[in-house]
Amino acid sequence: MNSDLQEFADVVRAHQDAVYGLALATVRDPDDAADIAQEAFVRLWRRRDEVAAKAHRPWLMKVTRNLCLDHLRRRTRDLRRMGPHDPEALDRVPAPADPESILPDDFDRALGALSPRARSLVSLHYGQGFKLDEIAAMLGMTTGAVKVALHRARRTLRQSLAPARTLAGHGQENGS
Repeated sequence: MNSDLQEFADVVRAHQDAVYGLALATVRDPDDAADIAQEAFVRLWRRRDEVAAKAHRPWLMKVTRNLCLDHLRRRTRDLRRMGPHDPEALDRVPAPADPESILPDDFDRALGALSPRARSLVSLHYGQGFKLDEIAAMLGMTTGAVKVALHRARRTLRQSLAPARTLAGHGQENGS
């Protein structure tokens, strides 16, 4: 294997879990996430001379997020075109998240209720460990905008999880 291919294989090994994880958290379909991750690495290969080694991870995360959002827009447009009586419509609806996922079912459902953009921000910050300023730089947002979006996502998650907590007895007041 030549030097360029070996170096690129090392980059893929170093970042494949993060890229796939972001894609899966955003599109919520393992096959689509794998395709998106592959496309992100193909794009990095094509631009390998333009992207500095220290910028691989943020560049890949930005490209992955954009590919995910493009994919979801296309899927939404395609579902709208199918109309309500398309017999194949159910085959094209994304599968639910893997039941053996490490996320509890209630949290997984709550995450699914977030917009794709909010899911990707939550994944980048909490799942991938990026700092707010890193996310802002990689997505072309201000740090304040990232903070606001994450605050709204957390609020939505709390609201979505409140009924599950109450049912489990965790949200009861003392003296109930």
